[in-house]
Amino acid sequence: MYSEVEMTYDNLQQVTSVFEGKARPIGGDRAWIFRAKTSQRNEYESLLTKLDRIVGGMPDIERDKLTTRFSDIIPVNAQQFREEYDNQFLDALVEVLGWGWLHGKYPSCKVQFSEPPDLIVQDDAGNAIAGMACKKIRISDEDRTYFEKHQGKTRPVKDSITSPDCTENPFLGKVMDTLGKAEEQLGKVETSDKFIFIDFSWDMSALIQKPQVEDLTKRLAAGLQERSIKLIAFKNYQVDKPLTDP
Repeated sequence: MYSEVEMTYDNLQQVTSVFEGKARPIGGDRAWIFRAKTSQRNEYESLLTKLDRIVGGMPDIERDKLTTRFSDIIPVNAQQFREEYDNQFLDALVEVLGWGWLHGKYPSCKVQFSEPPDLIVQDDAGNAIAGMACKKIRISDEDRTYFEKHQGKTRPVKDSITSPDCTENPFLGKVMDTLGKAEEQLGKVETSDKFIFIDFSWDMSALIQKPQVEDLTKRLAAGLQERSIKLIAFKNYQVDKPLTDP
């Protein structure tokens, strides 16, 4: 049963309607988009409003690409809703936010969904002047499983999540691997400006040690900057609150 107060976001709905039409009969309220629309939390409303505005500002050709992207996530013959469908949906949302960020930075240029990397900016002459790889770091399976089994209980804090040594810090290893793949994607296009646009969903240990983890992220950004790549890092889709210098 869906809440009667479900919010509508017409522009976003235009590109996600096929996904939602496939998801409803096989997943009910399990899909992230349905939970977000019926949530009373301000952060969900703020995010959906931002996404709706960005999609509304896209030219038809880019909106059509996005529609196809969302529509192809769930196979036609799917019998049950899988977590992977939500993961792909949320990955696409990061790209939408990336499109909006680039459009704001290069307002007189053409921002296009591409592959690889995920987004390309072209000038009036059709030359690529910027490229962006969009990535998502999720909460670890370990953290999610723990809280599913120990609801209402605290979890011992892992100091290793602040270590600069990948052999001691699996979180750092995961981030560096993701950044490496993004850098590889950016290497496939010749542009003067290159960006990695990455959204984090932190484990509880990272949230508790926020300053140290942010410092670690800034150090990674400095390393990328030496290779002429700008890291735009943020958490929980809050692009307006970057973890690195914008």
